[in-house]
Amino acid sequence: MILLLVLCLFAAGSAQLQTMPPPFTGPDGGFPFSVNVFDIMGPLLSEGIFGNLTESDLGLDNMTSTGFSREVEAVFNMMRPDVCPDDPKKCSFSMIMGCTCRKAFKKLGKDCTSLPCDMFTYVSENAAGYMKRMLQAESIGEIVEVVLEGVAPLLKKVCSCSPGVYNAVETCLTKYDGMMLGDAAATKNFTDSMKGLEFKALKKALGVASSALCGSKEGECVEDFSEMMVELATMFDRSLGETAPGEQCLSFRRLNAVIMNVYGAIAGIKEDKKMSEAKRMNAWVKEVLKVKEDFWCGAPDCAEHLSEEFATCCVRSGIKKLDMKFMKNIIMFANSAASVITEMSGDDMSVDALMAADMMKGKTLKAILRAADPFDKMCPELYEDFMPECY
Repeated sequence: MILLLVLCLFAAGSAQLQTMPPPFTGPDGGFPFSVNVFDIMGPLLSEGIFGNLTESDLGLDNMTSTGFSREVEAVFNMMRPDVCPDDPKKCSFSMIMGCTCRKAFKKLGKDCTSLPCDMFTYVSENAAGYMKRMLQAESIGEIVEVVLEGVAPLLKKVCSCSPGVYNAVETCLTKYDGMMLGDAAATKNFTDSMKGLEFKALKKALGVASSALCGSKEGECVEDFSEMMVELATMFDRSLGETAPGEQCLSFRRLNAVIMNVYGAIAGIKEDKKMSEAKRMNAWVKEVLKVKEDFWCGAPDCAEHLSEEFATCCVRSGIKKLDMKFMKNIIMFANSAASVITEMSGDDMSVDALMAADMMKGKTLKAILRAADPFDKMCPELYEDFMPECY
């Protein structure tokens, strides 16, 4: 989350500074060290988070039972018999899901057989309400809270069906026999492309991620991780205004200096023509990780607050499940996905080279895993007196 925040800040800040008057630019045309980078974000959000977007733009309507427009409801009504058949044990034709996909979910047994129908029903009945609440939100924290509140029941459903659900999804994609893609030739091209994905690596990675996020089949840790994400988003909201005395731990504003330094370092790395692409990528990642390290370890006075907000037993247990195998499986799948995208688009830009297996070095992957665990790996000495007992 924090890494993504930093990258967004760089992109948004660069675009905003190009239009700002001279007082906002430094002597070299980059970020001025006299300005907090979070102050640059204020004007970007001054006209509202969603701008002029309206409920009708999103296909919403207060006159229907679901909250969606009649056109969207018509689509749901068309899909429902296929996704939620009267007799899921029988299938001679399925336009949307395909009979093979239905059979794959049937093999999961118990409540997981109806997973596609359960998720479809939940979305059709509840998504409109959450979308309306998002449009009314006045902060990033509120949006994240609404989104996570909405997806929590879906995540818990996946938790109860993991890891078997990922086998079913693989079957649905690699052996699709529905009619949504048009003719038989188009369907074969799609399934052939899907077979090029490293699903074995993806399923292993998703299994680990699910175990970390869920904590159990009941998804007991989903709420902990949701609360963590909401707090991070709320800290970002607080960062857009001046920090009151004694509240520096409640926002990201204290990271301004390291963000500025990392921005300058990344700009320098980008300009280094002698550096290989692989070395450049690894250098960029290591620079961005400095922001994460400063967040967790750069202010000892904040250790108690950060541990209270984020060092829950669920979070600490989940972090420990991430290892080098997990990272390598993610990269292996990303490699295959890049190759498939390149092949399907017909673009000769060699997208697969961007995520080549040798681009991310072992030291960089270890640095990412270390940064993921501030409590036991990055700076455990700061948090050892504040850790809760976990059983």
